[in-house]
Amino acid sequence: RLQRPRSELAAHSAIADIRTLLALPFEYQAAADYAKKALVALELIDLSEISLRKLGRVEKSMITYRNIKVLLTLQQQEPPTDKEGYERAALLLEAPLDPAVRRAFLQRYRGEEGIGERDLHMAQQIRKRLEAAPQKHLVHIGGWMHLVEDELGETLYSRLQEFQPRRILLK
Repeated sequence: RLQRPRSELAAHSAIADIRTLLALPFEYQAAADYAKKALVALELIDLSEISLRKLGRVEKSMITYRNIKVLLTLQQQEPPTDKEGYERAALLLEAPLDPAVRRAFLQRYRGEEGIGERDLHMAQQIRKRLEAAPQKHLVHIGGWMHLVEDELGETLYSRLQEFQPRRILLK
């Protein structure tokens, strides 16, 4: 037993981080809200298997009694603010950066669960929809890191350059 009131446990920054990790993603919530307000269809095009694998690892390796007990002994951390995340995204998407900076950032997210397989799949799904209805507009709401320009051409944005996609950061 952790011998703390449930409200105290729920308010702890480490527990709040885990809850956020397990919640529906911001991108999904934003897309669902947009679709409802605009009266348009919501289509989920990401690879859900990747998310399921990640959530499975979180559940098996992070959410254990022992880990939670240790987390509660650590000093609480201030989570990064939305402003900090937005500023990093704006810098990587909009600022004239040395390509080495973008390359270093993207290198961290390449591979099975990040840039690469997911972006290829989403690009194929978007391309199929655009080609089926070229006269219509398509709105894709997703994680900003997939919209970083990539000299290797592996991000979603780079894979769809011929359509001249417009990137807008949501606040």
